[in-house]
Amino acid sequence: SGVSRWPSTSARSSAEMRSSASSTSPVGGRSANRAVCSASRVANALLGAPVVGRLGMWAAGITRARPAPRVAARPFRRNADMAAGRRDRRDATVVLWPDTFTDAFRPSMAEDLVAVLERAGERVAIPSAWACCGRTMYDSGFLGLARRNLSHLLDVLDPWTSRGIPVIV
Repeated sequence: SGVSRWPSTSARSSAEMRSSASSTSPVGGRSANRAVCSASRVANALLGAPVVGRLGMWAAGITRARPAPRVAARPFRRNADMAAGRRDRRDATVVLWPDTFTDAFRPSMAEDLVAVLERAGERVAIPSAWACCGRTMYDSGFLGLARRNLSHLLDVLDPWTSRGIPVIV
């Protein structure tokens, strides 16, 4: 009994969930994610520098009680080996949606998850369209922006969720 046989946790379709959300395009996260990932060496050097890193974290309101996470040199979604045969796969039994933090900071976790799922006999799809769940916007009080991002995410996942295919984050 693979992941594909797990019952849905909600009877609501993604269209129903979107009905209360704005349908405009998301803003913000995608550009920031690309910029940070493409400049991972610079970001890691700056954040790791004793004075500059602590000052930057202080200015951004980020705790200095622990070191900043290191940005991955290659995000999960840009890994050609992971994309091969999995991008927008229509015969999938499970969808892996890599959230921004896994994609940018811990891509090896998503790679390992793909390996485990496929070893268990699942056919994994990875959406080609980028989407942000809006969690950090929600936590920061930007509810409208968070709603738009979540609505876009539901659109991206709809080809699978509308058919009852489970999504793993």
